[in-house]
Amino acid sequence: MPPIHFKPPAGIFRLKYNVYAVVQMGLRTAVALLLVRIFGVSPGIDAYFIAVSVLATLQAFEFLFVEQFMYFYSDAKKISVESASAFYSFSFSIALLVGALFALICLFGAKILSLFFASGLDAVRLSELRRILPLLAPMAFLAPAAYINDRILNAEEKFSFSYISAIFSLFLLLLFQLWMLRSGVKDAGMMAIGSSLEAVLAFMAGVFFCHRSGFLPKPVFKHSFGRAYIRNSFAMRAGHGIYGLAFGFVTNNALASLPGGAVSYFNYAQRIVSVAHTVVTGPPLRVLQSKVASAWSSGRILAVKEAVYEYARGSLLLFFGAAAAAWFAIPYILGLAGGRALTSVDISYIRIVFVCLAAWYAVVILEAAFVSVCVAAKDSRIFIVTNSFFSVFYWLAVSAFLPRFGVYALAMGAVAAQSVNLAAYVLKARKHMHARGVSS
Repeated sequence: MPPIHFKPPAGIFRLKYNVYAVVQMGLRTAVALLLVRIFGVSPGIDAYFIAVSVLATLQAFEFLFVEQFMYFYSDAKKISVESASAFYSFSFSIALLVGALFALICLFGAKILSLFFASGLDAVRLSELRRILPLLAPMAFLAPAAYINDRILNAEEKFSFSYISAIFSLFLLLLFQLWMLRSGVKDAGMMAIGSSLEAVLAFMAGVFFCHRSGFLPKPVFKHSFGRAYIRNSFAMRAGHGIYGLAFGFVTNNALASLPGGAVSYFNYAQRIVSVAHTVVTGPPLRVLQSKVASAWSSGRILAVKEAVYEYARGSLLLFFGAAAAAWFAIPYILGLAGGRALTSVDISYIRIVFVCLAAWYAVVILEAAFVSVCVAAKDSRIFIVTNSFFSVFYWLAVSAFLPRFGVYALAMGAVAAQSVNLAAYVLKARKHMHARGVSS
């Protein structure tokens, strides 16, 4: 890629938002460490992790109807404030309907979901999984509407409110876990209930902050942008849906086929990596998406380029620093938090999985910068094509690596498949920016 010279714009990396992210990271870390302390490596927590992963896959399909909210909202706002407000209410109403449908799937489809995503589980963990999935139904119900609330706060550059909502709900989840620890409760089903309560509280906080910002959702089921919005969201998210379905299917079935403990190793390591990823990229990515949506809508392509390359360089450097610090800290933190629940062998496995996953997340960070351009350009085809390829490549890579490398094969396959996706997004984003620059 040829170098692009520019003066970086102020605003992608904002100290205030990083402070919020650090607080959020601290709470997420505490939640993850309490999981280790309460459950260690056990069949119950294995089932909980798989249930959460299945829910994440379902949410990828929930967002089929709301994915492009922020970009169409920016277009509606150019027409009038009234049009933008009506579009928010329309999107919120659709989100609740979609959420209700997927909540019913969680409540009554646990057996089918467990057979599809975790067919290799032993009887104990399979029974736990089928018990836990319905308990996560409130999360499925509220996820699309919570997404709309978060996106409109981002579109209005009220990023602090999104973080405060998350911090508030995480703090209460932490109190719930402390009660579990003090009471000696080791039921993974109770952890699922706590996670659902966290989702409810975060949603309520989001509604409150949207109301304070002048947005109160009303039942609206028609808007001039409605058909185009849902059609484009569906087409755009279809690619992500393919990705989510393939990743969830391959990952969970691969983990289910491995000896007991592999699920916990993978998920504990992924939670540690995601903490580093969130604190580094969370605030800048929110700002990036808002800036790209606004600049693209008004044809300011130089501003788009500046934001994309500033985010890519800055986030990657910060992530490597955070990941290195986490790698050195893992033995001490997990040893202290886990007590007798984790052995030194468990910690060594988690540490190695962490390194493998960190390499994958580094590729994801770079990819996110260029994905923001393709999303703003409303190019659904690139997501369908690249993620279809990812699905096949990831499945083949994991199948080839799994017999020899075990749990490490998942991250190895993800790095290989995601790297090809990154190359495709870079080429496509540069093409879109050039075409948009010429046309404007």
